[in-house]
Amino acid sequence: MSGFIERYINLHRQITDASEHFLEAAAYYLVSTFAKDFVYMSTPKVFPREDVGGGRLNVWFILIGKSRIGRKSTVISTPRAWIEEIKPDIMLPFDFTPQSLVTELDRIRRNQGGLETHATWINDEISGFFEHLSKGDYMLTVDTYLSKIYDCEDVSRSTIARGREEIRQPYMTCLLASTGYLPALFDDGRLRQGFLNRFIYVVDLKKDELRAERSEPLASEEKRESDWLLSWLKALNSVNRAVVLDFDKEAKQLREEYTCGVEEWLNRADLGIKEGYYGNLPEIATKIACLTRISRLSVEQLKDEGLILLQVEGEDMETGMRYANKAWKWFEEMLRLRAKARRRPATVYTMEDYQEVVRDVFKRYGGVVDRTTLLRETGISAKMLDDTLQTLDVEQRVEKGEGPGRPKIVYYLRK
Repeated sequence: MSGFIERYINLHRQITDASEHFLEAAAYYLVSTFAKDFVYMSTPKVFPREDVGGGRLNVWFILIGKSRIGRKSTVISTPRAWIEEIKPDIMLPFDFTPQSLVTELDRIRRNQGGLETHATWINDEISGFFEHLSKGDYMLTVDTYLSKIYDCEDVSRSTIARGREEIRQPYMTCLLASTGYLPALFDDGRLRQGFLNRFIYVVDLKKDELRAERSEPLASEEKRESDWLLSWLKALNSVNRAVVLDFDKEAKQLREEYTCGVEEWLNRADLGIKEGYYGNLPEIATKIACLTRISRLSVEQLKDEGLILLQVEGEDMETGMRYANKAWKWFEEMLRLRAKARRRPATVYTMEDYQEVVRDVFKRYGGVVDRTTLLRETGISAKMLDDTLQTLDVEQRVEKGEGPGRPKIVYYLRK
């Protein structure tokens, strides 16, 4: 019998014409949200009382689709409703500022008894949060907090008004969404090494077929399937003991080969801004493999008090690797959307304006840029770009020279 992930997608395909990639992300998000007590075998530790490291299964998704026809709100509505029914105390507010993140998580921790912080964040239009994040002196602090929270590390801070705020043993999941404009708010630093590399960006902007939003209630067989899915999540939520996921021989070999392949490519290639995300692919593959394995458990198995060890099989690891490869393609598409959204309009009227556009790109790329990148980032015509570069060269503001690799010809911004 198929597991939760497949059954969730199949049911919602009958209800909405939303992207199957979005539905798949929503299904994995739900499993991840209630799999708080599942850990997978990871790197051995040398710390006292900690022989084996345990990886957590929290995943953060951002769905990127067109307004209205992307059905992002429709996709998010079921997970929100089911979490509010099963465990409403883990829900972060629909919207909040970066400054209030720690305060909200501290509130959730206190409401849960203070020993740990189990939280989830679900929002179908997240651009406001990232607009706030791109402003103000608190940016670095929030970046650090979010990265630590994703890595399930404790966070604390002292405030004058509220005293000490703490996030203990955090386990937080995210299902967020926005339009193709969102990537324009992402800066290079956060994409190279910041918390932005923790997200899985599910990008789907094109639809082969459009159907009107369904308004009739569920048919009887659909209602039975919905009830089963909800009962399965309730059973998963009832697991309140540590369950360790180990990898059988085939899954372990696949995982090691995949990780070695990624590391070898990182050693050989110069991925630039993409390097940090590419290095996260083995973690994405591992988490998805584990969540896939959990999704194949029956309700009865989840309720079994003897469930303390679960083996991830080869087919699960293959699913995880395929998903990580999709995540990489989505990330590259997100970067293309970012470049497109950040372009200056081509209707610039003076040479000084063109020069300002070009100099901005040089500054973003550390003062060394090739012509192809300048064309892509500025949106200026090839002829006008060449005229602008020639003018800057004559004025001794830009120098043409050879790069260390391909492309051979690059331009240097003079100081």
